[in-house]
Amino acid sequence: MVPTGGEVGLTDEEAKSKPSDFLVDELNARLTARSPAGFDMIAILGKPGDEASNATERWDDEDNRPTVKLGTLAITALEKNETCDQGIFDPGNLARGIDGPSDPLFTSRQPAYAVSITQRN
Repeated sequence: MVPTGGEVGLTDEEAKSKPSDFLVDELNARLTARSPAGFDMIAILGKPGDEASNATERWDDEDNRPTVKLGTLAITALEKNETCDQGIFDPGNLARGIDGPSDPLFTSRQPAYAVSITQRN
């Protein structure tokens, strides 16, 4: 996901000077001004022989590979935190007959989703 308005980074010092929820404040200000926050979903094209089962490893020359725009996500409003349902986002909760990827990171993240729901309560 790549911001349609471009990426802006912060130095460590700049980040330390910001309140913990500064991104929420920035997003609220943008949406109040009726300007959606957009993100393009970009796929980097693989090559034969690329390792595809380890999400922590970059491919050789990844930054210079061809990409394909798959779509755009536009955020036009925010829900209140209280609206959050009590469901757990768990990408490992798959329909019968569908297997997850062989990447070990996939299964090791699952306990974090359970912790996340308890932190929201």
